Amino acid sequence: MMRDLFDQLNSSDGGMIYGVSKVGEWLTEEASATLNLVDAANYDEANNRNKAACLKVLPSRQAISKAMSSLRQLQAKFIEASGVP
Repeated sequence: MMRDLFDQLNSSDGGMIYGVSKVGEWLTEEASATLNLVDAANYDEANNRNKAACLKVLPSRQAISKAMSSLRQLQAKFIEASGVP
């Protein structure tokens, strides 16, 4: 039972770390491009880019949220398996 819990933890944790890393890289690029637009006083274009970025990153945010939920469920299983009230 404990081995299964650790395997599940490894899978969920790895997925979340990968997702956060990729989102971070992408956000860095988007922020730079958006800042360039603001610096050039292209505020409408910067605002549109920001709105599009929010939609584009949504699937990754959902995947990270799902991974976090899985980790919380595993935490509950560990607590139950430990026998600590």
